[in-house]
Amino acid sequence: MDDSLEELKRQRALIQQHIEWLDTEIVKLETAPSEEAPEIYEKPESTSDEDLAVDSNSKSKPSIAEAMMPKEPQVYGDVKVAQIGCIAFFVLGIAGFLFFLFGLPYLLD
Repeated sequence: MDDSLEELKRQRALIQQHIEWLDTEIVKLETAPSEEAPEIYEKPESTSDEDLAVDSNSKSKPSIAEAMMPKEPQVYGDVKVAQIGCIAFFVLGIAGFLFFLFGLPYLLD
């Protein structure tokens, strides 16, 4: 019984230590200036802001905002392709069924 009591006290001390650490992290984040947003996307090191600027005549270089934006997957296009495939498969299945039902008996006669 003494072992379980000592184990519970040890776990309680660890939990209190973790709570103290959480409190200090919360205070750090609350006192940090709110203007500084954490950098989610890093700027490329080898290019400058001038290199990333878009010419009015040239569309080959992306702007800084476009370069920092995450690439979105083309889910809408994939769904459309899948829908077209399903419709084509359905139509071919119905055509095959009708052929075997009506066309094949006349060919076998």
